[in-house]
Amino acid sequence: MPPREPSPPLTAGPQGGTLWWGEERMLVLSAEALCELQRGAESQGERFATELVSAAGFSMGQGIARRLQHPQRDAQALAAAYVQVLSSLGMGVPSIVRMNLQERVLEVEVQGSPFAATFARAEGPSCPFWRGLVTGLAEVLFGVGVAGEEIACVAVGAERCSFRSKGTTVAEEGGWSW
Repeated sequence: MPPREPSPPLTAGPQGGTLWWGEERMLVLSAEALCELQRGAESQGERFATELVSAAGFSMGQGIARRLQHPQRDAQALAAAYVQVLSSLGMGVPSIVRMNLQERVLEVEVQGSPFAATFARAEGPSCPFWRGLVTGLAEVLFGVGVAGEEIACVAVGAERCSFRSKGTTVAEEGGWSW
Protein backbone atom coordinates (compact mmCIF):
# COMPACT_ATOMS: atom_id res chain seq x y z
CA MET A 1 0.00 0.00 0.00
CA PRO A 2 1.45 3.40 -0.95
CA PRO A 3 2.18 5.87 1.83
CA ARG A 4 -0.71 8.15 2.73
CA GLU A 5 -0.60 11.63 1.35
CA PRO A 6 -1.14 14.24 4.05
CA SER A 7 -4.33 16.27 3.86
CA PRO A 8 -3.99 20.02 3.65
CA PRO A 9 -4.35 21.53 7.11
CA LEU A 10 -7.31 23.66 8.08
CA THR A 11 -6.06 27.25 8.14
CA ALA A 12 -7.57 30.58 9.12
CA GLY A 13 -7.92 33.26 6.47
CA PRO A 14 -5.64 36.32 6.61
CA GLN A 15 -8.41 38.69 7.73
CA GLY A 16 -9.89 36.22 10.21
CA GLY A 17 -13.41 34.91 10.19
CA THR A 18 -12.68 32.31 7.51
CA LEU A 19 -11.44 28.74 7.62
CA TRP A 20 -9.84 27.01 4.63
CA TRP A 21 -9.05 23.40 3.68
CA GLY A 22 -6.66 23.82 0.79
CA GLU A 23 -8.51 26.19 -1.55
CA GLU A 24 -12.01 25.48 -0.25
CA ARG A 25 -13.65 27.67 2.33
CA MET A 26 -14.95 25.57 5.19
CA LEU A 27 -17.60 26.14 7.81
CA VAL A 28 -17.54 24.39 11.13
CA LEU A 29 -21.05 23.06 11.63
CA SER A 30 -21.74 20.44 14.23
CA ALA A 31 -23.38 17.18 13.25
CA GLU A 32 -26.07 18.06 15.76
CA ALA A 33 -26.84 21.33 13.96
CA LEU A 34 -27.09 19.63 10.56
CA CYS A 35 -29.27 16.88 12.00
CA GLU A 36 -31.49 19.49 13.65
CA LEU A 37 -32.02 21.14 10.25
CA GLN A 38 -32.95 17.74 8.84
CA ARG A 39 -35.31 16.98 11.74
CA GLY A 40 -36.96 20.39 11.47
CA ALA A 41 -37.60 20.06 7.75
CA GLU A 42 -38.93 16.52 8.17
CA SER A 43 -41.26 17.57 11.00
CA GLN A 44 -42.82 20.20 8.73
CA GLY A 45 -43.64 17.56 6.16
CA GLU A 46 -40.76 18.40 3.84
CA ARG A 47 -40.45 15.21 1.82
CA PHE A 48 -37.19 16.37 0.33
CA ALA A 49 -35.40 17.16 3.61
CA THR A 50 -33.13 14.12 3.50
CA GLU A 51 -32.49 14.67 -0.21
CA LEU A 52 -31.39 18.23 0.48
CA VAL A 53 -29.00 17.00 3.16
CA SER A 54 -27.75 14.32 0.77
CA ALA A 55 -27.24 16.97 -1.93
CA ALA A 56 -25.08 18.98 0.49
CA GLY A 57 -22.96 15.87 1.15
CA PHE A 58 -22.76 15.21 -2.59
CA SER A 59 -21.54 18.73 -3.29
CA MET A 60 -18.88 18.53 -0.59
CA GLY A 61 -17.84 15.00 -1.56
CA GLN A 62 -17.59 15.71 -5.26
CA GLY A 63 -15.55 18.84 -4.57
CA ILE A 64 -13.10 16.97 -2.34
CA ALA A 65 -12.76 14.11 -4.84
CA ARG A 66 -12.09 16.52 -7.69
CA ARG A 67 -9.40 18.32 -5.69
CA LEU A 68 -7.74 15.02 -4.83
CA GLN A 69 -7.86 13.77 -8.43
CA HIS A 70 -4.76 14.05 -10.60
CA PRO A 71 -3.29 12.05 -13.51
CA GLN A 72 -0.79 10.12 -11.37
CA ARG A 73 -3.49 8.92 -8.94
CA ASP A 74 -5.50 5.86 -9.93
CA ALA A 75 -9.01 5.16 -8.65
CA GLN A 76 -7.79 3.08 -5.68
CA ALA A 77 -5.41 5.82 -4.56
CA LEU A 78 -8.07 8.50 -5.03
CA ALA A 79 -10.55 6.53 -2.91
CA ALA A 80 -7.91 5.95 -0.20
CA ALA A 81 -7.02 9.65 -0.09
CA TYR A 82 -10.72 10.54 -0.01
CA VAL A 83 -11.57 8.39 3.01
CA GLN A 84 -8.48 9.72 4.80
CA VAL A 85 -9.64 13.30 4.26
CA LEU A 86 -13.18 12.58 5.46
CA SER A 87 -11.82 10.88 8.55
CA SER A 88 -9.57 13.87 9.26
CA LEU A 89 -12.63 16.15 8.96
CA GLY A 90 -14.42 14.24 11.73
CA MET A 91 -16.81 12.23 9.57
CA GLY A 92 -16.05 8.90 11.27
CA VAL A 93 -13.83 6.12 9.97
CA PRO A 94 -14.85 5.19 6.43
CA SER A 95 -13.56 2.22 4.48
CA ILE A 96 -14.06 1.19 0.88
CA VAL A 97 -15.54 -2.33 0.94
CA ARG A 98 -16.23 -2.65 -2.78
CA MET A 99 -15.17 -0.63 -5.78
CA ASN A 100 -15.83 -2.03 -9.24
CA LEU A 101 -15.13 0.51 -11.97
CA GLN A 102 -16.48 -1.69 -14.77
CA GLU A 103 -19.77 -2.35 -13.01
CA ARG A 104 -19.74 1.22 -11.63
CA VAL A 105 -20.44 0.16 -8.05
CA LEU A 106 -18.96 1.71 -4.93
CA GLU A 107 -19.71 0.51 -1.39
CA VAL A 108 -18.44 2.28 1.70
CA GLU A 109 -18.83 1.42 5.38
CA VAL A 110 -18.48 4.01 8.11
CA GLN A 111 -17.68 3.34 11.73
CA GLY A 112 -18.60 6.25 13.98
CA SER A 113 -20.80 8.34 11.67
CA PRO A 114 -21.50 11.55 13.59
CA PHE A 115 -25.01 11.59 12.12
CA ALA A 116 -25.97 8.11 13.31
CA ALA A 117 -24.58 8.98 16.74
CA THR A 118 -26.62 12.18 16.85
CA PHE A 119 -29.84 10.48 15.81
CA ALA A 120 -29.13 7.61 18.25
CA ARG A 121 -32.16 5.35 17.72
CA ALA A 122 -34.23 6.17 14.67
CA GLU A 123 -36.99 4.59 12.60
CA GLY A 124 -34.95 4.69 9.42
CA PRO A 125 -31.49 5.44 8.02
CA SER A 126 -30.17 8.73 9.34
CA CYS A 127 -27.04 9.49 7.34
CA PRO A 128 -28.14 11.19 4.10
CA PHE A 129 -25.10 13.49 4.27
CA TRP A 130 -22.86 10.39 4.13
CA ARG A 131 -24.96 9.00 1.27
CA GLY A 132 -24.19 12.21 -0.58
CA LEU A 133 -20.47 12.00 0.23
CA VAL A 134 -20.31 8.48 -1.24
CA THR A 135 -22.24 9.41 -4.39
CA GLY A 136 -20.00 12.46 -4.86
CA LEU A 137 -16.91 10.25 -4.87
CA ALA A 138 -18.60 7.64 -7.09
CA GLU A 139 -19.54 10.22 -9.70
CA VAL A 140 -15.92 11.40 -9.93
CA LEU A 141 -14.62 7.80 -10.07
CA PHE A 142 -17.11 6.58 -12.68
CA GLY A 143 -17.47 9.74 -14.76
CA VAL A 144 -21.24 9.26 -14.97
CA GLY A 145 -24.25 10.12 -12.85
CA VAL A 146 -24.81 7.87 -9.85
CA ALA A 147 -27.67 6.79 -7.62
CA GLY A 148 -26.91 6.24 -3.96
CA GLU A 149 -28.54 4.43 -1.10
CA GLU A 150 -27.93 3.89 2.58
CA ILE A 151 -28.12 0.14 3.08
CA ALA A 152 -27.40 -0.06 6.82
CA CYS A 153 -27.39 2.48 9.65
CA VAL A 154 -26.20 2.37 13.24
CA ALA A 155 -29.20 4.52 14.22
CA VAL A 156 -31.49 1.58 13.38
CA GLY A 157 -29.29 -1.07 15.00
CA ALA A 158 -26.65 -1.97 12.40
CA GLU A 159 -23.03 -2.46 13.47
CA ARG A 160 -21.88 0.28 11.07
CA CYS A 161 -23.38 2.53 8.45
CA SER A 162 -23.13 1.26 4.89
CA PHE A 163 -23.69 3.01 1.55
CA ARG A 164 -23.84 1.90 -2.08
CA SER A 165 -23.62 4.03 -5.21
CA LYS A 166 -24.22 2.73 -8.71
CA GLY A 167 -23.56 4.42 -12.02
CA THR A 168 -26.73 5.33 -13.87
CA THR A 169 -27.75 6.86 -17.15
CA VAL A 170 -29.77 10.06 -17.29
CA ALA A 171 -32.40 9.64 -19.99
CA GLU A 172 -33.20 13.30 -20.42
CA GLU A 173 -30.85 15.56 -22.40
CA GLY A 174 -28.97 18.05 -20.25
CA GLY A 175 -28.89 15.96 -17.07
CA TRP A 176 -30.79 16.77 -13.92
CA SER A 177 -30.74 19.38 -11.22
CA TRP A 178 -32.82 20.73 -8.38
